[in-house]
Amino acid sequence: MLRQAGFIAGLVVAVTCLFAAPSYSGTLWYNGDFDGYNGLLDEINTANDARPYDDFLVDGGGWTVNEVWSNNFINTQALPNVNNITQAAWEIRSGLSAGNGGTVVAGGTGSATHTATGRTFYSYYYEYTFNVSELDVALAPGRYWLAVTPLTGQASYVSYNSTTVGANAVGTPAGDNRNNFFNWVSQGYFFEPCVNVMDPHDYSLGVSGTSGEPPVPEPATMALFGIGSAATAFSRRKKKLA
Repeated sequence: MLRQAGFIAGLVVAVTCLFAAPSYSGTLWYNGDFDGYNGLLDEINTANDARPYDDFLVDGGGWTVNEVWSNNFINTQALPNVNNITQAAWEIRSGLSAGNGGTVVAGGTGSATHTATGRTFYSYYYEYTFNVSELDVALAPGRYWLAVTPLTGQASYVSYNSTTVGANAVGTPAGDNRNNFFNWVSQGYFFEPCVNVMDPHDYSLGVSGTSGEPPVPEPATMALFGIGSAATAFSRRKKKLA
């Protein structure tokens, strides 16, 4: 009888494991690569706290977020040594709308690593991925907005979140819905729709962690914009790349 009971218990464990929900670990959402167009001011220093927020969808049984990141161009004339940027502030919000900051679901300031993407603009803007890791944030299914903002110290107009139209995007949305907001209170922008600040674009941000199933990689939604149009855009406003 003991042998039989042990066999049955083992069978139950095996069947339970067989039907347990799978777990995927990796990139859950990435809004896409730089599209060659522009960038929106994304930095914290002694003068500015300017942040673009872009949206992502959590589906299935929810996510556990371990890392967040942004692709930002750094003005190396204003800040010659990117190693001076060692921290970034990050926020995940829900319920954003024009003039409404919604609810801060999670956020903080942490150590940030930076990795060169190899993309440049003009002769002195270099793009880096700024990554904040070692997080443990549980998100229920729904829509959220993310900002990852380098702390640039005393240097102003240094860091700009890259625009994207969804090339190499993962998850939903894929850099193509323009449901984003810009917050720069000292200059009168309180969760202003980004379309009112700059021509319609999304911003290059990402989330890594675990979920019940892998996200679907999205194809590029549009060809990269020409470098000529970018040159015009760069000169339009200080809040953009300048």
